[in-house]
Amino acid sequence: MAAKTKPKPAEEQEQSSRVSEFHGFSFGYGSGRGVERRQEVRYCCNDVAEACVLEGGVKHDDPRFHVTVLEISRSGLRLELNQRVEQGAHMEVILPGQVCIRGELRYCSPAGSNFHGGILIHEVVYPQPVANHIDEQQLRLYLAGRGLTLPEVLGVEDHLTRCPECGLRFRAHVSPEPANSSVSPTSR
Repeated sequence: MAAKTKPKPAEEQEQSSRVSEFHGFSFGYGSGRGVERRQEVRYCCNDVAEACVLEGGVKHDDPRFHVTVLEISRSGLRLELNQRVEQGAHMEVILPGQVCIRGELRYCSPAGSNFHGGILIHEVVYPQPVANHIDEQQLRLYLAGRGLTLPEVLGVEDHLTRCPECGLRFRAHVSPEPANSSVSPTSR
């Protein structure tokens, strides 16, 4: 006979539904609407951008059109489009002067009077490299999963992969040392 498991309290269920992996570390994220099954953290945003189809079909005469970036993860974007674009189309999403993202449209489905589409990111191009370290406020907003623009999210993710100092700060926020740790900051 299989052992019955005790149901989790609502608060614990919500916490477990917000746990995702990023750079090998777990941290809280999500809407609390159920268990998050995605492999990557999704960051909600609401950035208006320009898009164009590089190849594939677009049912519109103007090659550039406006989209809203609804979510971003390390490997993809979820967009709101005002026109249908064929699945498999290669697209460019541009926030002028900030970032250019190229990728493949994996789906485009009706969403009210618009469409929602998912892009698998192939390349991210910045007009200039992000040189500054991530400040404390930016790091907290990133960990909270809200409050940063699309270029800021991409910049934080890129910087965390390149900067050991900011990576240590990120890990300290994600996995804080126990309060009764025998190592003090002055004994290092």
